[in-house]
Amino acid sequence: MYRTENKIANKIVRNFRKGLITEESMLNQLYYADKNTYCTYVNSLYTEECADIASECEAEGYPSHGSNYNLRCENLGDSYYQCYGYNPCTGECDWDDVM
Repeated sequence: MYRTENKIANKIVRNFRKGLITEESMLNQLYYADKNTYCTYVNSLYTEECADIASECEAEGYPSHGSNYNLRCENLGDSYYQCYGYNPCTGECDWDDVM
């Protein structure tokens, strides 16, 4: 579970988990509340999805961190940059590229 020291960011994430706001709204609010928190949160989402990809690769008989995994995570990273302005290679976020 994602947790931050920023009380405003915690409230935003709680509102999302309660279904009071959409994920897109949550990410917008996090970004403008605290860019570091936003980037950390998006990084945690990316890391979780790559862990899921590793499990999928193993279930399909591929190595959990082989070329198939790398290709899938690279494609995921491209979509994260387009959707969230997050670059997994650098760990930096640039929302202006998305807006």
